[in-house]
Amino acid sequence: MCEKSWKDYLYLSNENLQQHCLIETFKVPGPGGQKKNVTNSAVRIKLKNNKQIEAVASESRSQHQNKLKAIARLRQVIALNLRSNVSSSDLDELQNNNYLVINPKNTNFAITTAILFDLLTKTAWDHQRLARDLNIGTNSLIRTLKKDRTVWRALTEEKTKTNLRHPRNS
Repeated sequence: MCEKSWKDYLYLSNENLQQHCLIETFKVPGPGGQKKNVTNSAVRIKLKNNKQIEAVASESRSQHQNKLKAIARLRQVIALNLRSNVSSSDLDELQNNNYLVINPKNTNFAITTAILFDLLTKTAWDHQRLARDLNIGTNSLIRTLKKDRTVWRALTEEKTKTNLRHPRNS
């Protein structure tokens, strides 16, 4: 069975993405009122074919809200962990998503993150080289990547693995 890439999941609607996932609900102890430890409101979502890709949400007392948060987090985990070949249509997608000003709450943020991480992989995690290739400033690229803590942390880990210097806070 061939390994799937982020393109197999991130373009799907939430309903279609859920068909590729195992969803479980559970009780969570802690603050949140009397209902918190009584109902199965927390949600864990895992990809069926890759159990290591998972997301959890338990902040809300509503199972439905937690499911939506978990799906959004799963999309980000997919973007950070599954790689694909970069095509010219991906570069067009970056431009169409206006990736330098995109917000993490935007539904296309996970796609943008996946494309940028694919490009970073191609440049051996050299953010300065990627900025030159995209014909943008290094600081603009860094600001885009720093918009989400999870993305920034993943970039830090990859640069640490490859012994590259991490971009400084700007």
